Amino acid sequence: MKKTKLIAAATAGLALTAISANAATTLVDEDWQGLDVANNTRLDNTTTYAGWKFIQGSGNVFRSQDTPGNGIPGGPEGAANQVLQFEWAGQAAEYDTGHTWSAADSFSVSFNATELNWSNASDRTVVLSLTETFRAADAEGTLTGTTLWTQSFALPEYDSNHNGSAEDWSAAQTFAASFDASAWAGGTPGSALTLEVGSADGRGLYIDNINLTLVPEPTTTALLGLGGLALILRRHK
Repeated sequence: MKKTKLIAAATAGLALTAISANAATTLVDEDWQGLDVANNTRLDNTTTYAGWKFIQGSGNVFRSQDTPGNGIPGGPEGAANQVLQFEWAGQAAEYDTGHTWSAADSFSVSFNATELNWSNASDRTVVLSLTETFRAADAEGTLTGTTLWTQSFALPEYDSNHNGSAEDWSAAQTFAASFDASAWAGGTPGSALTLEVGSADGRGLYIDNINLTLVPEPTTTALLGLGGLALILRRHK
């Protein structure tokens, strides 16, 4: 009984250590609900919102309502939800995370997105990037830092009129990816990172619930603790 209690206590302590060591840090968590604008408000290159900067914003539109068939993400069809709409390819929204990166960093990213139910049958693609936060001294503060990571996410077609079958489209579809800074080429560790959210290919998509999380590896303390548990188990066999 004594051995069992000792092992149980050690295991519980190590579990708490591991949880603490693996605590994630949220860098971006945006659902667009806090922006007080009218439906269809257009954003230009001078518009900022809660850390976001909008590029080529003449085609960016905030939508705050939905009707059946509009395809706004983040919930069932017909539910009201404020989201960011990209009307054209080549637009982007930028967010300075304030995080200074190192080669030991690991990240996870997720978001909701759908293609619009209008326009032609062209594909719609969301492009996410992490770029070092160096900006030109121009009016728009154009990003000039090294792009360290980028990934494209092709969106399922809305219906049979949009380039084929519906491809399991739903208003609540989620996209996600995980990646490590150790795989990055170039850049300067210690530089701050900006998340870029953009559109490519054909016109028309919605994006919502953007989340970027820093997921640290277990600390040395946690690893030593696991080694200690192994010794305890060995001694009490």
